[in-house]
Amino acid sequence: ACRAPELLTAGVVVQSCVVTVAGAAVETQVYMRPPREGKVEWMRIAFSQEEALLQRYGDGLKAISAKSNELWPTLRALAGDDRRRREEADRTATLERRAAAERAIRAAPGKGVADKDIAFLLWTWYQPSGESRVEQVHLLLKDGTGYQRLDLPPDELDLAGARRFQPERIIQWRRQGSDWQIRDLDDKDWRTVQGRPALPAEAGQRVDGTFTHSWYSILGGSSSQNRFHFHGDGQFEQSGRSVFGTGAMAAAAGVTGMATTSYSRGGSTGTSSVSAVGAGAGGGTKRRRNGADFTGRYRLERWAMVVERDNGEQQRVLFAFSGPERRSVFIKDTGYSK
Repeated sequence: ACRAPELLTAGVVVQSCVVTVAGAAVETQVYMRPPREGKVEWMRIAFSQEEALLQRYGDGLKAISAKSNELWPTLRALAGDDRRRREEADRTATLERRAAAERAIRAAPGKGVADKDIAFLLWTWYQPSGESRVEQVHLLLKDGTGYQRLDLPPDELDLAGARRFQPERIIQWRRQGSDWQIRDLDDKDWRTVQGRPALPAEAGQRVDGTFTHSWYSILGGSSSQNRFHFHGDGQFEQSGRSVFGTGAMAAAAGVTGMATTSYSRGGSTGTSSVSAVGAGAGGGTKRRRNGADFTGRYRLERWAMVVERDNGEQQRVLFAFSGPERRSVFIKDTGYSK
């Protein structure tokens, strides 16, 4: 007969069984620890008043009861809990490393990369399959190195910190005729990128007009439009709308859903709905932020835009024009066009 498995400290599971062998009682205890890195550690202890039985049957006692399999469901459950804890710890560690890296690469305004060391800010783009065009800005230095996917003003970028904490963002660059080529520091091969040099703002310059960033994913059934409305008097406002669907795969399984968000000087709202075959439908609407989050004043400082929102929040973000016609602007990490 076997007792039910018991959970001990540190996730160890034990099960005890007692049977009669050659007229004498033999008790075994099996201890197992949850799997780690795909391996299970276990230990079996046998007890009997008749030592001759232990010597005679030896390892055969490990099959003393088929009920010892009851340990495995308990272990699997514990392994699942352990895996979830490890995954959560990994996510937390990743976020902490990312936050530490972001702190390490950021300098005070004017203490980062000097204008005299900059060769170009290269505005690049590429077209993924089934999605909208992706635009990025790479910082190219006169010494032939650079920093890809720039998302802060260059005069706030601590290059020493970036080389230490974000080596994957450090590149080399060159011109081959009219082509722009870059490569990672550990790569031998150059890759050609589509791009053109961006332009900084002039001192005291204003922007006038509406600039829009559009994004879509055909497979995911999602899209968004985000707009900056700039006024010549230094005022700005933001507005936008996003639609996120369940996509083709979920729809094929009989589940359809949609979530929308919109924001403007009137505030922001979100709505959602979902339906499934045989389960009906549901949804709701929720108001989130107020309009002061999306209006305010701005001023341009060469490769930076200082934003003072009506809610009191202040930001200093990357800013660039796409060319002398100034029909596109790059703000923080996103390109917007008229």
